[in-house]
Amino acid sequence: MILTAKALLDKNPRPIRSAKFARVLAGNLCRCAAITASCARSCVRRRRWRHERKEPQPPRICSRRGRHRGRVQHCAVAYFRPSGAAAPGTLAANRRLDSWLRIDPLGTVTVYSGRVELGQGNVTALAQIVAEELDIALERVRMIPADTTRSPNEGVTAGSNSIEAGGAALRAAAAEARSIVLAKAAEHLSAPPDKLSVKDGTVTVAGGQGSISYWELAAETSLQREATGSAAPKPASGAYARRNTGATSRYPDKVMAEPAFVQDLRLPGMVFGRVVRPRATARN
Repeated sequence: MILTAKALLDKNPRPIRSAKFARVLAGNLCRCAAITASCARSCVRRRRWRHERKEPQPPRICSRRGRHRGRVQHCAVAYFRPSGAAAPGTLAANRRLDSWLRIDPLGTVTVYSGRVELGQGNVTALAQIVAEELDIALERVRMIPADTTRSPNEGVTAGSNSIEAGGAALRAAAAEARSIVLAKAAEHLSAPPDKLSVKDGTVTVAGGQGSISYWELAAETSLQREATGSAAPKPASGAYARRNTGATSRYPDKVMAEPAFVQDLRLPGMVFGRVVRPRATARN
């Protein structure tokens, strides 16, 4: 929907006044059924209105059904974030750090997410968020998606909200875990945390005066505490995993409209059900 809207705006900066915009977007299907063509159209209208008046913050496409044309924005981030909470995304409702991730002595990081993989690439994207924040290779991340006995309660995987809320929460949790590990590494290396750098889980002191790894510190680094949400995430310019991994996802299949989603599965002997409703008549 975003790419189609952008292409249409490139051809005609003000197509929103006509019915053509709705017809063009109607050819796109949101697999989670949370974003409709009318929803996207109203978001683009609001975006153009703000752009023409040079307002700094363009709105987000809302990730839940609802009216939001400048008045109400029903999104799952607001739904899951308690009033006054500082923690981003769904971290506010799931404060325990060890419910999000665990650093393992064998050289891996286990990540618990309340999201599942429906074909949209959630698991790959969430794993990379953690890898970037911890400065480790993506191959070291072990994803445990939606285990009801261990994962944080993030509600549902829907509304295009897995990255907006779930990704923000994981990023904040990983940033706090990183700060805890670096504080422990600073004790071992007798160096201030701001003099330490990390590459694939190995912490070194500036000037090469010693090193220690996450994995060596795992046994004495406890994440059994509540997240404060105060740890600053890394800037995007400091990305590590994106430059140092060969892992791939099935995004080309999505671009080329190849079968990639759970709805595309066709198993032997599969049957389909449909709700057949009785005719209804209007009542006075």
